[in-house]
Amino acid sequence: MTNEQRIYRIVLTGGPCAGKTSLRNKLSREAKAVKDLKVIIAPEAATTLKQSGINFLDAGADDTFQDMIIDQQILSEAMAWRTAHNYLLKHPTHKVIIVCDRGIMDGEAYFNSPAEYAQVLNRHSLTRDIVYERYDAVISLRSAAIGALSFYTTKDGTPRDESPEEAAKLDKKVCEAWQYHKCYYAIDNSFKFPEKLDKAVAKIFEVAKIELPKKICRRYLCKMPDMFKLLDRSSHLEVCVDKTFFLKQTRDDLFSAIRIRMVGENATYYMNEQRWKAIESPNSMQKTLEAVYDTTFEITEKEVMHSLIHVDSTIPSLEKMMYSFHIADEIFCELNIYQCNSKNAYLRVFFDCAEEDIEKYLPIVEGFFTILKEVNYERTYTEYEIARTNGKVLNPS
Repeated sequence: MTNEQRIYRIVLTGGPCAGKTSLRNKLSREAKAVKDLKVIIAPEAATTLKQSGINFLDAGADDTFQDMIIDQQILSEAMAWRTAHNYLLKHPTHKVIIVCDRGIMDGEAYFNSPAEYAQVLNRHSLTRDIVYERYDAVISLRSAAIGALSFYTTKDGTPRDESPEEAAKLDKKVCEAWQYHKCYYAIDNSFKFPEKLDKAVAKIFEVAKIELPKKICRRYLCKMPDMFKLLDRSSHLEVCVDKTFFLKQTRDDLFSAIRIRMVGENATYYMNEQRWKAIESPNSMQKTLEAVYDTTFEITEKEVMHSLIHVDSTIPSLEKMMYSFHIADEIFCELNIYQCNSKNAYLRVFFDCAEEDIEKYLPIVEGFFTILKEVNYERTYTEYEIARTNGKVLNPS
């Protein structure tokens, strides 16, 4: 199999506020748990241009800006393809997924008719069929304006100002631009948002012929391990430093935070939002707090500086080291070590096995960690509560 046959180029598209950024971030995280897989992001061309100070009017309006978008899209994808090819020269048995945040056909949504956009494509020696051939698959997420109106927002870190009605129209036109691609998959809002993202990730893995890890996740509080021994015995290690600042709440059920993540000398900035709601279990009829909305999206350093004036001074900032690694082929771990608690840590373990087989893998985990308590994903152990209690919730009673 040639290197090119191990590279998959997949478009993420959809209307405004569809979850593309959240999916892109989730896919990057999910890929860490899969050995021999590399994910490369080709960023959205229009956003790249706007962040460079090039906007619609300054570029000459009409279809001149679209010409620039196509040029930027082709350049971005070419750079991603070259990087993927060079990566495979060093790792010939691996696979690479190039995630294109929107593709060339997205531009058709901003023209009155497909025929008008065909003229733009023609200037680049492109046709719809040629564009379709560039991509192995197209994953289209429905805008929240269609089927999840209460979650539609223009304040999620992505530059957009469309009304829900405008967003729905754009969503429809984007769908029409891509719908005849041989591997076109549309994912609507008939699921909870995390399930929507899970379905998209599963489809991407299917296209790349990668078996989706079962990823049954268990969460534990554990004693601080001997890091020298742990790192010596684990594999595929990644390390980053996170510092989180919590913003003042604008409503009782919504929690927002700014996260600065350092990998080596490179900083990335994120906004995280969680919305909690009391959900009644159909079996026990008891109500429990669940995160009905949980999203993380990348923001700029300028947006970080603007947001920091809204920091809640009553909640300490939270700093942690996050270690991601394998301790066996079937077990992937994320260990969070918080500066505010030197005794215990928060551990997430992903088992790539059937639910009934987890028990036989637990001794492997216990050979690496001293487990104090298994915890559910509930508000008690969110980073907001870890910060608010200065790490005390990590000490089980």
